[in-house]
Amino acid sequence: MVDHSQRRKTAVTAIGGYVLNPKKHNLSFGRWAIPVMAKKMQSSEINERRRAVQSLCDFVFDSRRVASKEFTSVVPILKDLCEDPDSKLRLNVAKCLGAVTATPAGRRAFDNHGFYDETLNLLKDEDEEVRHAANIVLQRLVISPIGAEGLVEAGAIPVLIERISREPDYILEVLLQTLHICCLIDPESAVDHKGLETVIPLLKNSSESVRARAATVIKDLT
Repeated sequence: MVDHSQRRKTAVTAIGGYVLNPKKHNLSFGRWAIPVMAKKMQSSEINERRRAVQSLCDFVFDSRRVASKEFTSVVPILKDLCEDPDSKLRLNVAKCLGAVTATPAGRRAFDNHGFYDETLNLLKDEDEEVRHAANIVLQRLVISPIGAEGLVEAGAIPVLIERISREPDYILEVLLQTLHICCLIDPESAVDHKGLETVIPLLKNSSESVRARAATVIKDLT
């Protein structure tokens, strides 16, 4: 039996059958889920916005939901939150986009809704966790040829190259994998933006994984 005395209200529920928590007061389901999250995502209270985006993250793990018309209604709100002054909220947004790009349907939705510019801007975020989460988004995105081509067309190559000298090794590992796929599509752009000159010094990096991925990119460009 559920102990109702232990239930607590949250801004919105963590929606999805596998994440339902009997100790949480679930505010809405089904067709009301997206409208509730959209409203909370625009709240003046930062905790409301954080929880709403976290709940949306749970929601979009189901690829049928991210491909739905209802999801389209929150796209402009989600894009605006990419520039929110709160770093934890921006991190939640990046993780939400990571959940979107975890499935083929989600990657198509990412492309259809044009999240490229917002994600590339998150690569330059002042918060390291946000940048790492944004790199995960792109790493998943380029699994899809449509996503990879869209990313290159959005101008990702110069942004990725510019970030190389600024990132710690654990982010570089992810970034270089994305750059590798982009270089297969448009190696000339990478060469023009001094990709070789930037990546070659990584062959002396202390991380074996970084060295290996740097070597792959160099091979792509020579």
